[in-house]
Amino acid sequence: MKAVVSAYDDVPHFVRAARQVLERDDPTLEQRREIAETLSTRAVTFEIDSKIEVSTE
Repeated sequence: MKAVVSAYDDVPHFVRAARQVLERDDPTLEQRREIAETLSTRAVTFEIDSKIEVSTE
């Protein structure tokens, strides 16, 4: 039971670390999607969305 509680406590740290990696600019969009797929589990899913915004006056 202690292992389950310990693993549960680690989830926020794991999510934070994964998010830092996925938000970096150096991996390509495809690389970020592959990383997200690799890190996703039944309990935590990471999705990558690219937004392109254009502003004209």
